[in-house]
Amino acid sequence: MNRDHEASDADENAGRYTVFSCRGQDFAVEITSVREVLEPPRRTRLPNTKSFMSGVFSLRGRIYSVVDLGRLLNLGEKKATGNTLILIIGKPEEAFGIFADRVEDMITIEEKKIMKTSDNIPEEFRPFTSGYIEQDSGKIYIINVPGLIKQVTG
Repeated sequence: MNRDHEASDADENAGRYTVFSCRGQDFAVEITSVREVLEPPRRTRLPNTKSFMSGVFSLRGRIYSVVDLGRLLNLGEKKATGNTLILIIGKPEEAFGIFADRVEDMITIEEKKIMKTSDNIPEEFRPFTSGYIEQDSGKIYIINVPGLIKQVTG
């Protein structure tokens, strides 16, 4: 993947991001929000939960919810495959997992390169993204972790 918007390490207004793909769409989340990347463990589906909740699993004595980001953002249905990963994101006390078809890269993005115009962000993405960057391969939407946590826990 071509990273046109990489910044130098000296740029104080740049952040490091993990880029991942979900249903053919690229997303980025700040590295400081990513706790772990792992293969999907066996999950337990809970009754009476929101449709985008894939279930819960236990890891090292902690219970994590798993969000199907593709379902939440209306990107279509897809069953987990052998290549599917789970990114554990958020602060330790409110961390949860999200499905990723693959983890692409870790990049540095200058704050000024992030487009925040909501007119160019699909309506269903807006509560969960803080903007996007343009790449040769298309847009990479920046995940708004607090917005996503609010949806998951609300």
